[in-house]
Amino acid sequence: MPTRRLLAIGLAIAALVAIAWGVVRWRQRAAPAGAIPGPLRASWELDLERGDVVDAADGLARAVRRHPDDLALAGRDVALAIVADRGRAAARADALATRPELPALTRAAVAAAVAARRGQPVEAAAALAAPAAAVTPASIDELLLRFARAALLAEGDRADEARGEQAAILARWPAFAPAALALVDAQIERDQLDEARRVVDRFVTAAPDGPAVDRAEIELAIGERRYREAVDRLDRLAATGRGRDADASHLRGDLRLVLGDVDGALSAYDAIEDDGLRDERAAGALASAGRVAAARARLVSAMARPPAPGEPSHLDLLVVSAALLALESADAELAARAGAAIAASPDLPPPLAAARDFALGAAAALGGTAAAGAAVDAPLAVVLATRGRAGADALELLRRATAPAAIRSTALARRAYPALWLERARAAADAGQLDEALDAVDRVVQPRRIEPTRGPVLGRALALRADLLDRLHRGDEAAATRAQLEQLRARPAE
Repeated sequence: MPTRRLLAIGLAIAALVAIAWGVVRWRQRAAPAGAIPGPLRASWELDLERGDVVDAADGLARAVRRHPDDLALAGRDVALAIVADRGRAAARADALATRPELPALTRAAVAAAVAARRGQPVEAAAALAAPAAAVTPASIDELLLRFARAALLAEGDRADEARGEQAAILARWPAFAPAALALVDAQIERDQLDEARRVVDRFVTAAPDGPAVDRAEIELAIGERRYREAVDRLDRLAATGRGRDADASHLRGDLRLVLGDVDGALSAYDAIEDDGLRDERAAGALASAGRVAAARARLVSAMARPPAPGEPSHLDLLVVSAALLALESADAELAARAGAAIAASPDLPPPLAAARDFALGAAAALGGTAAAGAAVDAPLAVVLATRGRAGADALELLRRATAPAAIRSTALARRAYPALWLERARAAADAGQLDEALDAVDRVVQPRRIEPTRGPVLGRALALRADLLDRLHRGDEAAATRAQLEQLRARPAE
């Protein structure tokens, strides 16, 4: 009997081992080419599905070092690095370009990385289109390539196509935070608040509780102008240790600024590790309080300082912010310095070329000569074309530039909108369209997205808002708006 029992146990164990080994072999055969073989999925795949892009990129880079001859895996590494670490993507693409017989996905990723390095994100996205269409549905490759394409299309101002990729990702991976946050941001930007609420609700239901869920709900609260609720939530998160990252510092500073606490905003921005973004945000806060000299000095210093190792330069954003401050403060010398911060070159990436031409156009406008160069991004060109202009033509141009369907999502274009909304409010008020003017000026005073370039125009926006409320016979609100301006400017200019 003992022998028979032992034999039965041995047979059962052998059967279980055989089943387990069969599962392992099936998963190895079913895995996409280039995936790390084994009974468990690669850690980078799991990180990517969770939306942990940095961890996924690091894990994928480690996997490539362990499997240097796996060219399919190397292609995935390049594709993800285009989003996570553009410099690494370019270096890996250069190393792979001379390798013979690259898999199709790897060839496409190398071409995309080369185009991205040249400042051609739309071409980079196009390079990934064919492999994205050929992958197995719901595979990690589909997620990876759609994610890379969405990021590149958004960077290239193809907002509708980017939203299509984001929506397709969320249809299969509803907890994928990068797509959910980007889609919500784009919908808020276009006043599609009901759609944004639906995306947030679906994401919150699907995703585990954590920083991404917090971020989605805070962004929606800002879009719905529930600023106090958003900042209270951030403060509660900070108390638990979940609201202390760079994004939280950025949001906390923005919200403090909207609520009129300039020094609180500056303190929050100090925690941003990226020097360029920290200085641009701080300069906007200083300008909102009328401390123009301090804002100017911060931007001049930032434009002259090389980025820290591993940081992007953000020089295009700093130059545009400086030029917008120059236009508002009639500082032709600052505009000229901003334009000179980017050396002329036929090989300038489009964002740098656009920023340089806008700054030089601002300097020319302040000097009473012609406006923008050919490379100026469209919303920025409208700022120059309509600055101080009256009449129906200027108002119509501003209406077209700020229509929801026309809103541009690039980082440079977004810097233009506070000035554009203020100019539209001014032009509408001159035309007697007071309700339209009030709605436009409230896009600056009570923004759904908070840009650092709001600061230079905020004082003029508050003054115009008070005047409009008086003309609309809303005297109490006008008085409250003037009090808000006085409180904002309580500290002497530095």
